[in-house]
Amino acid sequence: MQKGRVAAAAGLAVAVAAAVFAWRQPRDGADAGPRLAMQAARPPIVLYLIDTLRADRLGAWGHAGSTSPVLDALARDSVVFEQAYGAAPWTLPSVASLFTSSHACEHGVVRYLQAINPAVPTLAERLGDLGYDTGSYYSNIHSGGVGALDRGFRLAEERDAEDNDRSSDVAAWLADAGGKPWFLFLHTMEPHGWFSAAPRYHDKGRHVAIDDRETLRAIWFRHNELRSWDWARGQTPGTTDNRAEQREIARFLATQRSDINALYDASVRHADENLGKVIEALKANGAWEDTLFIVLSDHGEELGEHGGWFHDHSVYEEQLRVPLLIRFPQGQYAGTRVQTPVSLVDVMPTLLDYLGAQDRCEGCRGRSLLPLVAGNRTSPDPGSDYIPAMRINELMYSADVQARRGEVNVALRRDRWKGIWNADRGQLELYDLATDSGERVDLGRRETEVAAGMSSTARSWLARCGQAGRGATAVRSMDEQSKARLRALGYFQ
Repeated sequence: MQKGRVAAAAGLAVAVAAAVFAWRQPRDGADAGPRLAMQAARPPIVLYLIDTLRADRLGAWGHAGSTSPVLDALARDSVVFEQAYGAAPWTLPSVASLFTSSHACEHGVVRYLQAINPAVPTLAERLGDLGYDTGSYYSNIHSGGVGALDRGFRLAEERDAEDNDRSSDVAAWLADAGGKPWFLFLHTMEPHGWFSAAPRYHDKGRHVAIDDRETLRAIWFRHNELRSWDWARGQTPGTTDNRAEQREIARFLATQRSDINALYDASVRHADENLGKVIEALKANGAWEDTLFIVLSDHGEELGEHGGWFHDHSVYEEQLRVPLLIRFPQGQYAGTRVQTPVSLVDVMPTLLDYLGAQDRCEGCRGRSLLPLVAGNRTSPDPGSDYIPAMRINELMYSADVQARRGEVNVALRRDRWKGIWNADRGQLELYDLATDSGERVDLGRRETEVAAGMSSTARSWLARCGQAGRGATAVRSMDEQSKARLRALGYFQ
């Protein structure tokens, strides 16, 4: 059971004061500053998710390359959250958190064949209760049927992982739209399949030959296959010792880092182009100005920064920092940039608050971001610990990752500090992001007071979260078509 693993990692539940517990902080209150004006009507809503997109590869987040002209222009017309975090370092638990405003230790959807508990309402269901028509077009099965993440959508259609142009889906949806307000979830996969980036998206002078791309594709699949080897065979992760081949692959990937980075940037350009097509489709149908348009990602991608590759094995910045921007109807609050750390669990409360339905967010663990938008404050609660994300691994296995960090990791933020609580090890890593954005120098033994405070927060939070969790629902079996789609995405072979 998920709750059992969290409880074991957290130890005995500790009674702590509400002011110490970082469950819903920073809290909204009388000191929140001016509130964003509520939307009297029900605007159209588009939630556009680009899978595996790192924030630091976008111009609006400081990237020097020409990867994102469309998104950068959109950012100037939007509210940009500079320090947004995916709720988990891979798709299934992160999107489950997005759709339920809860963390993995509560919703429990952390591996294949698990689905959101029917007792936990989803974003689509809550919007449906407000009179919205709801539609979902997604390329990753982990954003749809596998985890019951299609629940609450009147229409939910899966697209091939290579089919990431959603403009025709948007046009078809708008053609059939009636008088009801509507909510669309659009999911694309370009950076997830970075090795497939077409030559037209490559930097001039940085073309990667097709043979090299195919080699990297094969290595990517083999990397995932080795890590999921035991799970795919019904064995306890770690039963099979394939660490020698995993290490060999990591060494090879390190020699190809330049090409991998070039291909990743090319995939971001492809994603940016497809985003532009959707915006144009909304404009062509006269829907753009009135639409509440949100762009985000579920998680990032490690490209060798901490000796690992791809995602789901840590909570360092490269795997968690994602873009989040909100383009409000009529460009309200355009150009606002919020520096406060936020999380995907905050998206649902923000939407419901904007619709004047904050009372419909019972059970939400996130908080509305509207006070930050209106006040644009640097920090709503200086000195407090905020938990934007966590990792619970019950699926993949790497002996090196297990030895260094264990399988339950909690990310914490306090002002400039980033903490990582490795629950299985009972140990906290501490980084000063103001001077060490790459998380290279662990200051946990030097900054003992900060480290002790964060450790206490993480222990208490994890124990409380595990107790509150409703747990996932087991999916007894998966049809062959779903298995084939998962294999095509590299999840297991």
